[in-house]
Amino acid sequence: MRCPPATAWARLPPAHTFACSLEPIAQPVAPQGAASPLASNIWESSPAVKVQGSTLKTWDIGEESTQRVQLSLRSEGRPIDANIELWHTPSYIPTKFRIYTEDGVARPVDAVIETPKHPKTVAVYNTGPTQTLTLGPNSYP
Repeated sequence: MRCPPATAWARLPPAHTFACSLEPIAQPVAPQGAASPLASNIWESSPAVKVQGSTLKTWDIGEESTQRVQLSLRSEGRPIDANIELWHTPSYIPTKFRIYTEDGVARPVDAVIETPKHPKTVAVYNTGPTQTLTLGPNSYP
C-alpha cells in the first residue's frame, strides 16, 4: 500500500481519536471465577498514544521475560475499528484479531495478549476512515 504525499494528509477533515495503552502484566492469568488479570490502573500507569485513521502503531516488546501484555483501547465516544497483530519469531509471523465497538467510552476494549516467544511486536492498525484512536489515559479529561 502506497502512502499519499504529506500534503494529502493535511487536507483530511478532523478525525475520530482513539487511545491505546500497552503494559506488561506481571501476574499469571487468573483462573475462571477469580479476579480479573486486567490492570485497573493502566490509564494512569501507561502513557496514552493516539492512533490516527488508517495508520499503524507498533510496540516492540524488548524484554524476553514479558509473557503477556494488556492492550486497552478507548475513544471519546466514537467507534473503534482496529486490527491488532502480534508479530513474533524471527520471521514475524502475525497472530491477528479485529476489534470493533460502536462507542469507545461506553464500551472500551481491553485485551490480554500472550507473548511467549521472542522477538515480539504488538501492532495496532486503525482501519477506521480518517478516525483517530487514543491509546491510554488521554482519552478522558
